[in-house]
Amino acid sequence: MIHRPAAQADDLAGEPDPALPDRLDTALEALWRGSGDALADVLASSGDAGPGHVGLVRAVSRLSGLMPGVGSPPSVDGYEILGEVGRGGMGVVYRARQRSPSRDVAIKVMRRGRSGAAHLRRFRYEADSLASLDHPCIAKIFHAGVVEDADDLTPYLVMEFIEGRPLTAHLRERSSSHRARVALLARIADAVHHAHQRGVIHRDLKPDNILVDAEGTPRVLDFGVARSLEHAAEPITQDNGEASLVGTLAYMSPEQVDAEVGALDVRSDVYALGVLLYESLAGTLPYKIDRASPAEVIRQIARGGPFDWPATDPPVDAELRDIVAMATARRPADRYPSAEAFGADLRRYLAREPVRARPRGAWYVAQKFAQRQAGLVIGSGVALAVLVGLLLTLAVLYTRSVEAREAEAEQRAVAEDELEQRTRLLSFVENMLAGIDPAAARTMDRELLRMILDQAGERVEREPDMRPSAAGALHAIIGRSYFTIGELHEARRHLRLAMELFRAHADADDPRAINAAGVLAATHQNLAEFDEAHELLDWAIDASVRTHGPTHASTLWLLDNRTNLLRLSGRLDEAEANAREVLVLRTEHTGPHEPDTFHAMVNLSGVLMEQGRYDEAEPYYIGALEGFRAAYGEDHPQTINALGNLGGFYRVTGRLDEAEPLYLESLDAHHRVLGPNHPGTLRWAHNTGFLLNQLGRTVDAIPHTTSAFEGRLRVLGASHPDTFASAYNTMFFHERTGRAAKASAHAEAAAEVARAASGQPDTSRSALLAFCALAVLETDGNLPEASAWVDEARTLLRASSEIASPGALRAARAIADSAVRLGRAHEGEADLAAFAARLEAELGAEAPATREAGEALREFRAEHGMG
Repeated sequence: MIHRPAAQADDLAGEPDPALPDRLDTALEALWRGSGDALADVLASSGDAGPGHVGLVRAVSRLSGLMPGVGSPPSVDGYEILGEVGRGGMGVVYRARQRSPSRDVAIKVMRRGRSGAAHLRRFRYEADSLASLDHPCIAKIFHAGVVEDADDLTPYLVMEFIEGRPLTAHLRERSSSHRARVALLARIADAVHHAHQRGVIHRDLKPDNILVDAEGTPRVLDFGVARSLEHAAEPITQDNGEASLVGTLAYMSPEQVDAEVGALDVRSDVYALGVLLYESLAGTLPYKIDRASPAEVIRQIARGGPFDWPATDPPVDAELRDIVAMATARRPADRYPSAEAFGADLRRYLAREPVRARPRGAWYVAQKFAQRQAGLVIGSGVALAVLVGLLLTLAVLYTRSVEAREAEAEQRAVAEDELEQRTRLLSFVENMLAGIDPAAARTMDRELLRMILDQAGERVEREPDMRPSAAGALHAIIGRSYFTIGELHEARRHLRLAMELFRAHADADDPRAINAAGVLAATHQNLAEFDEAHELLDWAIDASVRTHGPTHASTLWLLDNRTNLLRLSGRLDEAEANAREVLVLRTEHTGPHEPDTFHAMVNLSGVLMEQGRYDEAEPYYIGALEGFRAAYGEDHPQTINALGNLGGFYRVTGRLDEAEPLYLESLDAHHRVLGPNHPGTLRWAHNTGFLLNQLGRTVDAIPHTTSAFEGRLRVLGASHPDTFASAYNTMFFHERTGRAAKASAHAEAAAEVARAASGQPDTSRSALLAFCALAVLETDGNLPEASAWVDEARTLLRASSEIASPGALRAARAIADSAVRLGRAHEGEADLAAFAARLEAELGAEAPATREAGEALREFRAEHGMG
């Protein structure tokens, strides 16, 4: 603070601005750190102050002119100074334009008054060390030199100019998840370790010295106080030989603020990384420095000790708190030995592996293994059976603990303790079941998993002593598990039961009900029950916004799902608007390099492709695939879906040769990871057959379409539109290649699909029935049944208003061919002639569909001698 002599009291009495002393105090503190901006503001606004204050302000103004390093920018040959971008205790940074090569650079000019011979020697030595750093997350040093003027020699560094935001500002603006923040700190630790390997300690790591660019890449800069390891323990001295404190106080380690400078090494930077991690997660610094004097802050740092953590939403994981505690231990020997070790522990956390900072007890290691390998744990039949049994038993015990807590007062303390333990165990086992990973639950275990889930569901429904809330949670978990493995009808049943229990016995906006509604809406969507899906999803989104807020992970997940639902419902404009909103929210609040953001990119690209805006869609397809590969590797469902999606894009845009290898690779990965009966695998079997047919290899396509039809009929049912598509292609491809007889085994099922597909065009249903009849007639099968299918096909075609479609002509020709095989060739000729005449009457003689029908009629007559 500014201490005023008592003799000045009368002179300063009656001041019009009582806040001026505090403003001056703040300005002087800033000036001491090298910035005169606050002082300039005080000078500009002090015109109405009393004469005493005016004199004080003028005195301070004259004092600022004597401060070293605060003055006009220097002239550096080969560079045009564009403006000042920042000041610090060691110098001023300018943006400049280099003339050759032409580029924007940053020039850091060291403070004047540091031109002694020792300073200049040290500056050149350190500049050589910094120039050796070459890492994507470190700003490059291009050149070092000295500006000579009449009064002094001023060292300067020319560096890469980084367009970005300081670390804390970036995190505050993006509101990214804790995991995204940890991943960012791990990359920063990589950069710091790179410098350490080349003998350079930063010594001033802080948010302002870490910029994050538009791509989300952190860039460490301002090694202005960095020291080589050879000289790390030496203090920086002033020209009079006195040691000075170097760095930014809030991020200094105890050994930096202590007199024992000999302890300084790479672990001092590890300490600063720990403080940065704390600030990134807690949103504040660990030390209360706002009102404390520098001396008090130094005492706090020197004392060390674990930091207090404020309440955050979501809370900071205990493992992350342990990592911060280890990185910021008072004694360097108790910290991570290197920035590399610190970054490695962060990555262990991200991979759900045990971290070094936490004692490796048996329960902790088992818990981390279960989180990391839920699918593999569940993939073992014995382990899964035990797990499900344990879950149900715990649910009953939980119920009894709740009842005991509500009983007599003398039992309450024991009951509270038992309830806490059983709640934690119940949550743990629930999370294991809810976390089934289809990439890990291999094909050979899926039938066993389905059988055990069946038994679990039956037991939940007949358990008399289970509280409704616990039963609802179990039905939700079992329903999600069924959904994960593609058992959609069972998923729908259990999720409906969960919703009924939650709504009847919990708050209207219970988070468990919101989550169950989201999964149930996705189940309805996959079953093509779009009205039910929209109703549920709209409720879930509104409830999530009320309960969690508009940018919470739950809300964003539901909004992301809405994009696909709108697209599949044909509401493309709404789907695009929703997809773009979600992508912006994901980028800002989840993080640009997070899998959920890549998933939002996939959804937007799908909408753009259906709108025919291919140039806009392609970068999103490619970006999502690259992102999923980096995040998950090759054998993850998200990666293999993105691979197939890019192949689908190439197919739609006519790049069939590029599409084929992606289709085949995606299909193989789906079989390997998800198994042959998963809806995703069946989708890519169907798609691969479709592509091979487009390539003129219809015979090669038939096995894929046939397996897709058989699987979809079993998994999705006869009335699902995807089942119809596969049935149609299976029968059509056989007929087109002259192999109708080989499809006769599927004819009865395909005809049932045609009858059940009331939402499909009548022309397509007519063609499928006619294909089924042809297949049976080729093998002299059930003639009455085939005749009935032909009659149904004829009725559907005559009733259809879409006779210009390719499917209509296929149906007309197949009906005529079936009539020939039934011994009624003239009846078939009459049907085909009537179809051609109708086209001419409705579309005109020159319409393409009319000409094609006329050509088909002439060919039919020629084949059967009807000139």
